[in-house]
Amino acid sequence: MALLPESRASVLSVCSGGWGMGQVEGKVDFGPFDAQLAYAEKHNLKLAIIQEINPYYTPAWLREKVKAAGESARDANGNVLSIPSISSKAFRAEQERLLDAFVQHVKERDTTRRVAFYHPGAEWWFPMGERYHPDDVARFRRWLARKYGSIATLNRVWKSSFPDYDSVVAPRMEMMGGYKGQRGLATVVNIGDGPQHCSWSTPAAMDAAASPGPQTYPAVTPGKRYRLSAWVFIESLQGPGVFPEVAWVGSNGGPPIAIDMGRPVAGPMGQWHRMEAAFTAPPNAGRAWLLLKFMGLGAARYDDVSFKEVPAGSELAPNADLEDGGDSGPAAWRFQNWTGGAHAEAEWLRGQGRSGGSCLRIEVRRPSDQKPGVGNATAAFHDWSTYWFEAGADYINAMSEMMKRRDPTRPTVTYLTMAWAAPSEWDEMQRSAIAPDVVGMRGKHIDAFGMQLCSADRDPYRITACLDLMRKYKKPLWAVDLVDFTSGVHIGPKAMDQITQATIQHGAAGIIYCAWHIPSVLDYSFHPYHSTSDHARMIGRAMKGVEAMAGMRVKPHGALIMPMLPATPDDRNGIRNDWRSFVGWYKLLERMHYTVDVVTLRELDAGADLKRYPWVLVPDCRDISDAALHALQTYRASGGKLITAGRFAERDDRGRQRPRQMQVRRAPDLGRIYAGDPVRDTHAGNTPPLFLWKTDTPQSRDAVRRAREFMAARLGEVPAGGLPSSVRIVRWGGSGREAMYLVNHADSPARNVLVRLANRRATIVRVLADLAPARPISVRRTRHGCDVVLPAFETSCILVAGDR
Repeated sequence: MALLPESRASVLSVCSGGWGMGQVEGKVDFGPFDAQLAYAEKHNLKLAIIQEINPYYTPAWLREKVKAAGESARDANGNVLSIPSISSKAFRAEQERLLDAFVQHVKERDTTRRVAFYHPGAEWWFPMGERYHPDDVARFRRWLARKYGSIATLNRVWKSSFPDYDSVVAPRMEMMGGYKGQRGLATVVNIGDGPQHCSWSTPAAMDAAASPGPQTYPAVTPGKRYRLSAWVFIESLQGPGVFPEVAWVGSNGGPPIAIDMGRPVAGPMGQWHRMEAAFTAPPNAGRAWLLLKFMGLGAARYDDVSFKEVPAGSELAPNADLEDGGDSGPAAWRFQNWTGGAHAEAEWLRGQGRSGGSCLRIEVRRPSDQKPGVGNATAAFHDWSTYWFEAGADYINAMSEMMKRRDPTRPTVTYLTMAWAAPSEWDEMQRSAIAPDVVGMRGKHIDAFGMQLCSADRDPYRITACLDLMRKYKKPLWAVDLVDFTSGVHIGPKAMDQITQATIQHGAAGIIYCAWHIPSVLDYSFHPYHSTSDHARMIGRAMKGVEAMAGMRVKPHGALIMPMLPATPDDRNGIRNDWRSFVGWYKLLERMHYTVDVVTLRELDAGADLKRYPWVLVPDCRDISDAALHALQTYRASGGKLITAGRFAERDDRGRQRPRQMQVRRAPDLGRIYAGDPVRDTHAGNTPPLFLWKTDTPQSRDAVRRAREFMAARLGEVPAGGLPSSVRIVRWGGSGREAMYLVNHADSPARNVLVRLANRRATIVRVLADLAPARPISVRRTRHGCDVVLPAFETSCILVAGDR
């Protein structure tokens, strides 16, 4: 920490003001906060308080209190979980008491006002398997009643026969997928029909007191590659399949720091075959928790497990041949039912293994006491997920309101974990119930929208697309936890500077980097991998970039619709509308230097105003609600240019076929072509694998050419042509000024870049090359505008012009 002040950082986000202070009932420990405050005072820094006051961080004493009140979260099978439900009154009362004490302490102790911001709730989301407390389900039923009115209307849409709203059964769902190497989205499984998520696994990996050995778990070395395999005999299977998984644990135990899944296989049936996957142990891993998983209905047997270092290490799997055991079961293997159902059985069988020896078996039967069915699962699961997007947003807003009520003098900044998933990892957004657009629409008590944003192997589109989505709410935007998730700080200082500049280019007013130094996740620790001079240069340029754009706003050319709808069990490969089409079009428009606002279908449902956009482009969008479709029809009828690509409005958002489709000229889906088939991957850290896009292929280059021709024909001149493919431009304006913010994503400097200002009589007010004052190489006025050749720049160049 001694070097941190040299980084030029002005704000530290620190974990205090949450449940860490209240580990003992009736006592609040302000010691850590006081130490952080003293550090900030000493080094003239501001603090943003990460308040972990959400259910996940609940101390043990309060968990017991909530459990005694019957207010713990439940899973889809009704099992009581360890954390409070978001509806818990006992939890809320203690939450209020903790905040009363903390805010009072801040007011008394922080006499120099070092505390500048609150992050209420902090890193929190709403896991899919923790949403079934009776109070949560009751709130869902009330939501349905407001939405549909009569129970007859709901029954008609859901194709159900509930006698009243109190009888409505919440859809019971699980998601399968999102693993490293996957080419698609996770799929939704209706566990109400009986499928279960189970495993046989090695014990004790998380136990701090345990040691590696033949009865526990294998020890591993970070950076080494290991292969987990097993022979499997699938007797019958309906569902995603069987697969190997490794949960990596630190040397001292504790929760997994990363999880790697193998590709699920659902056949062949009736014969033994080998399933396997190879993974690299992440930094800080010291133990491997081996899991043989089953997802679905049916039965499978497992035998001859192997876990070895690649290419030819010795056997590390405990009881690998599964022959060791007794009356209590097999040695070194335990059964888990992750969905908690009562109709899954596990056996250790002698004489039924691959060579006549012992094996492990899992059987999941269809329950005999199934609840009343729903004929239209698409409608029911859509409503359940939509409700939780809103419930999650309301909870986040409520935490901000609690802080504003106590201390209205300090702004609240959200810490929207999983916000990065919005542009493409739609399954992760649905899993977590964190939808930035819904938070934007319902976040009345939030002062600034802070989003957990990341690049992936230097690609910043998750950052820029989320900022393009949230700008319309006209509140300050922060990038929180900014780092490269897939490669961490190892992308290097130059790439991190480029990502920083892209973040500001698209409208961010604040950045919190992840992180200065986290011993448990060194891949995301800037110190010591980047020097303090690297930090100072990057942060100094960031501050100058924000300052240079003060008083101006991003000026979009048009709008791009994000057609995300919640996935349902009826959707093949997790797809309703194609996320690849959206990302491909986003990248194409960026490549052609169109500045866009991203607008979601949910925003169209809520009445988003499209009139301010000269054109609106809709990527592949087979399913769309009546309200959203009406908004697009109204926009078109009022003279707006509506461009559709791929499928469009074939079904409504409840999966019902439309008798008549809107007649509109469609573009070829060049976005889908440009995107290709990305693969989920990661090489560092402890975050989920992300889609990595390879968009420099013959197909993608041809898509760029065709897109330029198409957009020029539909809209007129493309904003800029002939620029290096590594350079991106965003338009800004305001206060009588026109500006362009350019970011170069190449390793070499950008030279002789030509841009055109719309106003041919414009006066060049300022040019900043890498945030240092510079002069243009040339200025030439034509009948088309004012052409400016910019000076060479490594990372960014800002051109500001005014009326002559």
